[in-house]
Amino acid sequence: MGIIETDDAGLRQLVHEQSKAIAMFTAANCATCAQLRPIFALFATNKAYAGITFLHLRADQNPVAKQSLQQQHAPFFVSYDQGRLLPGDTLHTEHQLRAMLHTLHHLA
Repeated sequence: MGIIETDDAGLRQLVHEQSKAIAMFTAANCATCAQLRPIFALFATNKAYAGITFLHLRADQNPVAKQSLQQQHAPFFVSYDQGRLLPGDTLHTEHQLRAMLHTLHHLA
């Protein structure tokens, strides 16, 4: 399916329309964001995660995303199950991202 580029309003809509979603919040000039972005894109096209919608928001263009990054560091990931926000975190490695996806994928 790929990554859906969205904004704050789109995020609110999509997490309620899709059964499972994961969002990546990035900031400008973030080296870790640049490193994880292609990995996030690969996971988004992986058939194992076909039931998960992958979303990307740039914090500098979205007030709600920007507020989230004031409390956390980029790249910040959050996931949603049936519109319910699950715990999010700043991730630094492919392994951490895979673990978050694994947890979301296996929720009933």
